[in-house]
Amino acid sequence: MNRKDRGKGNTVHEKPRLFDSSIVGTSQEAVDFITNILESSTEYSVIAKDLTGKIVLWNEGARRLYGYEPDEVVGKVSSSILHTPQDVKLGVPEQIMRAALEQGKWEGTLTRQRRNGEQFTARVVITPRRDAAGKPMGFLLISKDISDEIRLTEYARSLIAPMIEQDCCPSSFSRLRMKSRTASPGMAWARTVMCTSRWTSMRSSPPPRNSVCIGWF
Repeated sequence: MNRKDRGKGNTVHEKPRLFDSSIVGTSQEAVDFITNILESSTEYSVIAKDLTGKIVLWNEGARRLYGYEPDEVVGKVSSSILHTPQDVKLGVPEQIMRAALEQGKWEGTLTRQRRNGEQFTARVVITPRRDAAGKPMGFLLISKDISDEIRLTEYARSLIAPMIEQDCCPSSFSRLRMKSRTASPGMAWARTVMCTSRWTSMRSSPPPRNSVCIGWF
């Protein structure tokens, strides 16, 4: 949000208002309000760290996800403890922070490590924290365990793949067309996509226009 500074003609950059001022009257009320939000965010880990990687904020979601109590980590340890030893050795934490500073954000999937040594896959987003002048002062790290999503995807693939494998060959196109006409839309779509991929990989040109993989639609 921008406004003109009266008498000088300079553009002043203002931060957008993120909540109604009526819900906070004093600085302490504002702190309590933000603290309540962080404590209520249990599905997502929210961690703040300084430019060196030292943890300066740890919400309830982080406690549940990683197993550390706030007084074990806040102001005491680097967020590198959440990375696997292999990633730490390769310098992954530093690479990610550098990328976040240069690009404004880093996001992707990482193998993370809990307090008990258990490893899991998480979707992670890291953004720089800046002061009023726009100077970087640290990072905000938000992560979510996606292990269950991965297991569900792999399970669904294991159920669908055998049924498609027996049909996805050029000699079975007519038989697959008959099955696709009576299959549920979801299963027929899965067969169509996977079969098209298989057919394309076996030939240098796209599948014929009247083949089952195109003709079903």
